[in-house]
Amino acid sequence: MGAEELKAAVFAAEDVLHEDVTIPEWNGVTLRVQGMGHDAQEGFWNDHVRGHEGEEGQVGMATAILIRTLCDPASGDLVFAEADRQALGKKHPDVILRLAKVAFRVCGMDVDDLEDRAKNSDETPESDSG
Repeated sequence: MGAEELKAAVFAAEDVLHEDVTIPEWNGVTLRVQGMGHDAQEGFWNDHVRGHEGEEGQVGMATAILIRTLCDPASGDLVFAEADRQALGKKHPDVILRLAKVAFRVCGMDVDDLEDRAKNSDETPESDSG
């Protein structure tokens, strides 16, 4: 197999995971938690660590990832948008955090990554007046 065939095989592989989850607290609604590719993950980290001031803690991070990963299982369309952030943030934190754990798992991310990235972001000097 040559380089072009190998490249085609890699690009054809469906390696982004998803999982359908039924949420009893939301009247038994089933949503698809769709994993993200690398570029989408980087966008998530950049937006969350640097872009959502005032949204601290796990629930804020969880809400952010759910907006990017909760889909209609039939169509694959995202269910929530940025405009839904505040309303989604009012849902019970146990439900939000449970769904976020699924999202992190199917995305291949570790919740501890957020703390590490936030710490690294805080330690990076914007200007060195030394």
